[in-house]
Amino acid sequence: MNPFMLANDYGKYFVENIAIDKQDTEVIQPYSKVNVDEAAYKEMRAILKPFITAHVYSFYGLLFLILLHILGGIIAERREKTALVSAMITGYKYLSKDKDD
Repeated sequence: MNPFMLANDYGKYFVENIAIDKQDTEVIQPYSKVNVDEAAYKEMRAILKPFITAHVYSFYGLLFLILLHILGGIIAERREKTALVSAMITGYKYLSKDKDD
């Protein structure tokens, strides 16, 4: 079974559009040039380029936000001395014995 066709209907659509022989789309594999029309492949890549670019920028944006979130948790734990993050990691929260009523 062709991995492009397993992905979804969009994969099947693109495989059928780049195939030289529309009846033999099973031989089209990732990174293979068998039964692939180069002009149609380049046209398909031009259509997908904005989506690929948005996907890459979104990945790095989310990675940055994850790192910012972790850094914020470390700073909050140090500043407020609540051991919130440590409690989430270890499962134990140590409360101070000094309570002001």
